[in-house]
Amino acid sequence: MDTTGQLDTKKKHVLVVEDDTSVALILKEGLTDPNANLEVYTVDSGVEALQQIGKFEWDLVITDQQMPGISGLELIQRVKAIAPATLTILITAYGSGEVEQAAHRLNVHHYMAKPFPLVELKRVVQDALTL
Repeated sequence: MDTTGQLDTKKKHVLVVEDDTSVALILKEGLTDPNANLEVYTVDSGVEALQQIGKFEWDLVITDQQMPGISGLELIQRVKAIAPATLTILITAYGSGEVEQAAHRLNVHHYMAKPFPLVELKRVVQDALTL
């Protein structure tokens, strides 16, 4: 964000929703590339994510499934209602066929089971945003 609290319109914007602060930091640092036309922001809850989605236009939301309050699937469902053009990626350490099917029904761009190589997430993000 610039000094006025606005997103840089020349860049793609990714919102990472992860309640584990250390994982959120790893994802942000891993996706941040000074040469890429990409800005990465993190929030630690689905409620906070919804507030951000109401304020700004996001190109991509990456969300964990297991979080207090709003699950990743519920967040994706709400994101699709508020900002249908926003792409989503669901990440989870508690994956199952049922969660994966629900993600596909919600048209997530990609579903990833933790742990995964950070380079793989970076590839998926680049593919989604065609950087």
